Amino acid sequence: MSAAKDSFENSVSRAFEGATFTSKGHLIYYGTGLLFLFLIVTSRIHVHYRYPCITASDIKSREDSLEQVFFLTLSARDRPPYARRSKLQELRFRKISLNIRARDIVIGSLELQKTWWAIYEQYIGVLPPILCKVLAWNEDAEILKLDMLAFIGEPEIPQDAHCPLPDADAFPE
Repeated sequence: MSAAKDSFENSVSRAFEGATFTSKGHLIYYGTGLLFLFLIVTSRIHVHYRYPCITASDIKSREDSLEQVFFLTLSARDRPPYARRSKLQELRFRKISLNIRARDIVIGSLELQKTWWAIYEQYIGVLPPILCKVLAWNEDAEILKLDMLAFIGEPEIPQDAHCPLPDADAFPE
């Protein structure tokens, strides 16, 4: 019995000989794998932090927020009529062109989901062929949103206040 046990132990020890997890080769492989995994996770977090809208489904939520800001812009009644009309027409035109671009991106995304690119979206979370279009759309949408908010927050300048004169009391004689 002890001879069989010794032969089994010898065969097991020969099978695992040199396969320790503390050898330098394994440490390099495990370290490289962990570093690669860390880089993937941190780059994904950075991309989502830097670009909150990177998928076609994120476009819908951004469009909804643009609609809300646009309705606030329409309700800004404290602007002079001539300034309001021209600026609102410009903002409306830019919003419509962004909506058209968003629809094109969503349609392109749906077409790509029928191909092998759907695997990339499932595992990576984005469709690489439309990523640049989505990022450009998101940047333009953010600029439009800031322009709308600036239009709402602009103070009204009276017609006769282009160059206000100082008070007479400000200069002692």
